Amino acid sequence: MNKNKKVIGLILSVVAVIVIISCIFIFKTANTKSFSQESVQTLLSNGASLHSFKTDNKSTNIIINGNLDETALIDLSKKVSSMKKAPENINISVTNADSVDLNSFYTEGLTLTSTINTKSKSADISSFKKSELTKRL
Repeated sequence: MNKNKKVIGLILSVVAVIVIISCIFIFKTANTKSFSQESVQTLLSNGASLHSFKTDNKSTNIIINGNLDETALIDLSKKVSSMKKAPENINISVTNADSVDLNSFYTEGLTLTSTINTKSKSADISSFKKSELTKRL
């Protein structure tokens, strides 16, 4: 009879561990939003707005208008990369200009960029500062 109690106790322990692990997994996935234009828009603050959201099979290009600093972009990059169904490559550009054309080498108003690789869990953050040209004599 003592042996039966040990077997029942062992089975109950295994079931309890499985239930606890399942609850943790369900709780984590329930709080993670799916990657979409609307979910990225909800993450923006400080008057920033989503200017463009273009996606293809492997990458997404996001252009944000607003005054985000580097810390806010790092936080946004972490949140975006942890979303469900996020593509492997995500490019985020922050600009403070009204019209944006990122097809050229120089873009007026471009202040920050983030290139995220969700597969390797890495991001490259770049910041650009406007410098005044001085006239040489």
